[in-house]
Amino acid sequence: LIQGLLLIMLLSAQQWLIHEFERSGLKAAENRTNTVADSVNNGLNTMMEIQIGDKDVISDKKSRQRFIKQLGVSDKLLELRVIRGKGTNDEFGEGLPEERPVDDIDREVLATGKPKFKLNVTDGGDASLRAVIPSVAMKEFRSSKCLECHGVNEGVVLGAISVTLDIKDDMAEISRIKSWLWVGQGLLQVVLFFVIGVIVRRSLKPLGGEPIEAAQIAQS
Repeated sequence: LIQGLLLIMLLSAQQWLIHEFERSGLKAAENRTNTVADSVNNGLNTMMEIQIGDKDVISDKKSRQRFIKQLGVSDKLLELRVIRGKGTNDEFGEGLPEERPVDDIDREVLATGKPKFKLNVTDGGDASLRAVIPSVAMKEFRSSKCLECHGVNEGVVLGAISVTLDIKDDMAEISRIKSWLWVGQGLLQVVLFFVIGVIVRRSLKPLGGEPIEAAQIAQS
């Protein structure tokens, strides 16, 4: 009975610990995608402010294409895309083919202005996290004044940045720690079995025998 109660309590605590560890690991991966998206935003804002002749750099399609391609070459970064929103297209015209939304996640983020995350895990052990982060027009974003470059209202979704990271190693580490937790739980239960048995037998010893013998004496 004692070990049964401890087993329930310890398994519940372990399940909570595993859940929190998984949540923490995925949150760290989400933060990495946000960092990449933030770097892209900063770069694009800088390109808006740099003038070559009578045009800003960002208006040159080849420059944008080169910029995104170079940023996309990074360890664990599987895909990086910049998606243009309707307000940007209406004002500056259609962008590059790769700047168009490609699926429902892209379109949902452009419509709602809320970030979207999707975890993909395959049977082969590969794992990736995709994040689509919106770029929303603000009066001032850090040192950039969005509304001076874009003729839209504050809060309009100008576009989004899609980042896909390889998190295979992260998931493998989570799985490894979960395995060790289960091994530790098993060893702990074996130790508890013997420790609790010793304590119970010592507690019943003053009764004059083992629990079965004590019960027989009491019945007599």
